[in-house]
Amino acid sequence: MSPALTVAWHLQLVLVGLSVGLIATCLPKAIPLSRSARFVAGVCLAPSIVALTTIVFAHLVPRSPLRLFAFVPLLVIVPAALASFHFLRPSASLASPGRLVGIRPGSLQITLLGLFAMAGVGSVLYFAGHVFAHNFVRTPSGGDATQYLAQAFHFASHRDGWRIIGGAGLADGSLRGDLHGPFWTAYLASAIAATGARPNGANLAAPGAIIATVPLLLLSLALLFQRVRGVSPTLLTIILLFSIPGLGYMVSSHSRDAFRLIPLLCLIALFVGCCASPIHSARRILPVAASFAAAAFFTAGGHSLAIFLVPLTALGGCAALLLSRTQGRYRFGQRFRLGLCLGIATGLGAVVGFGHLIVNLVRTGSLSAGNVTSDEVLAGTPYAPLLKLYNDKRVISEDLLHNPILTLFTRDLGPVQQILAYCGFSVAIICVVLALVRFIRRRPSSPVAMILICLSLILIMQSVLFSGWLDFGGHAVSQWLAMNSRYTLQTYVLLSAICALVATTAYARLSGRDIAAPGAPGERQVPALPIRLAAGAAAAVLVVALSLQAKANIGRTFFPIYTPGLRDPIVAFEQKLSGYGEDCRYLSEVDQLSYHWARPRLMIFSAVNRELFLLKTAEEIDRYLQRNNICAIAVYSNFIMASMPTGYPFKDYLSDPDYIINGTDPSSYLWLFVRRKALRES
Repeated sequence: MSPALTVAWHLQLVLVGLSVGLIATCLPKAIPLSRSARFVAGVCLAPSIVALTTIVFAHLVPRSPLRLFAFVPLLVIVPAALASFHFLRPSASLASPGRLVGIRPGSLQITLLGLFAMAGVGSVLYFAGHVFAHNFVRTPSGGDATQYLAQAFHFASHRDGWRIIGGAGLADGSLRGDLHGPFWTAYLASAIAATGARPNGANLAAPGAIIATVPLLLLSLALLFQRVRGVSPTLLTIILLFSIPGLGYMVSSHSRDAFRLIPLLCLIALFVGCCASPIHSARRILPVAASFAAAAFFTAGGHSLAIFLVPLTALGGCAALLLSRTQGRYRFGQRFRLGLCLGIATGLGAVVGFGHLIVNLVRTGSLSAGNVTSDEVLAGTPYAPLLKLYNDKRVISEDLLHNPILTLFTRDLGPVQQILAYCGFSVAIICVVLALVRFIRRRPSSPVAMILICLSLILIMQSVLFSGWLDFGGHAVSQWLAMNSRYTLQTYVLLSAICALVATTAYARLSGRDIAAPGAPGERQVPALPIRLAAGAAAAVLVVALSLQAKANIGRTFFPIYTPGLRDPIVAFEQKLSGYGEDCRYLSEVDQLSYHWARPRLMIFSAVNRELFLLKTAEEIDRYLQRNNICAIAVYSNFIMASMPTGYPFKDYLSDPDYIINGTDPSSYLWLFVRRKALRES
């Protein structure tokens, strides 16, 4: 039954996406995108809609049956979409899908560059396809993925909106808190519930739910170019992204990055749409502002990094609106009012989306509620210096820590990343300077130019994160980005989009094509035949070179981090703990084991364990573990406890054969220290 329910849940995700896309096509005055782009945006937001519906339902109907909890998005969204379509577009027909979503013969333009790009994307997907398929069914074993799955399993088991794990984690310390909000947890909980919320990681729909967000992310790239005729810029952006190691991490480690980036791209696309197609009517401002608020809300719910990305994106987008001199009368006062209203709406949507952070701050005075970050648990204890030792172990140079912006230019970059970083930022700066000059001279810009200007300003504003200017309250955000390269993915998405649009525009100029969308003014001058042939040859060389780099990156980064998974270590651990009761707990640094191993656990860096780090002798530590029914300690070779030198009481305890039986392979990344039953006589 589990495979059938797995297929049914993924079919639900498809139907929810199509339904939300159908609703979006009915709202032209609220969503400043073309009809086809509105449909794509709705499809791409399906995971966020599933998460929101699940959270609301869990609050309204706690402890609902598992199957109802898993499939309630289908039961709610699809009928709502059909009803909305019937009342908002009564003359439209579902029998003509192309016309329904705004695809017309004149809106598609097949160019030589587009054909080459299609072939390039096809070859890249061919090489990456088996990795996608493998990870679609492979139970995740990476630390972040299993932590979120453990939280989702807890939510699916209780199905109560008030039982979603917040920043403080569970009160008994058995599960770590989550700073990033409940959306990702709820989305995974829906998939886990579909297969019965089985223990030991036996939920087939969960890994597929994670991998499904990656193609939706690639599809959402089309939103950035919805005023550009043809598919070339979107396909080139996809090829460029396959050359970025972060995309491989997203697939192989079952990362949540695609989930957090999709609504951010929708928000950026809304600003691009307003810049490329001006909104003159004051009556449209309110419904358009509502769509901005919704996009900001979903972005804020995707990841807490959005607390910086949303306002920076809004500043860049509003600045682009002020510079958007297009054909016709579009006064500065109109643009200023529009930018102000959209900025306020974006801020309000983000505030609602960051409700979990606001609750943490009000209750505990900390955004993380005091139980997410290890430094809050270790502060004031002899173990506080361990954090510096751990960060030093991560091989981050002092130059990067003091100048995090260098992460985008000097940190083990491949050739494509170097081209993107240097060319993308250079183009962005040049575009902004030229936009200012044209603004001062009161000269209009084409819609394609306005897209480029909007993307450039948003890129520059988001790059402020790396400057260190936003490091406050003890949170060094810039250094955090330098040490976690996957948090630079949104930067590479914008760099890829800018470079792809420039390449498409250059090819269009050389080949005599007009890439402005239908209805937008464009210029077409057909050059001589040799120039057009040279443009075609250059397009072929460009796509082949990028595809080869993408293939090489796939070979390096598209693989499971821990190929054998966690099954073998868990079997070995259970053998070592066979003499202990099933209720005996183990200490763990991260939640990597908790989703796969049913044995009760206690997180080392939880508030309830602060006393442990104040103990001074091995005897006191052993008595503490005995008192709390803890029989083992799981230590990871790449985490904080492994950086602990001799001289610390906990290190002495783990090294003392009178207290510890260490029968695991010391060459493994995961070690289990088992406490002896008998205490040594004092």
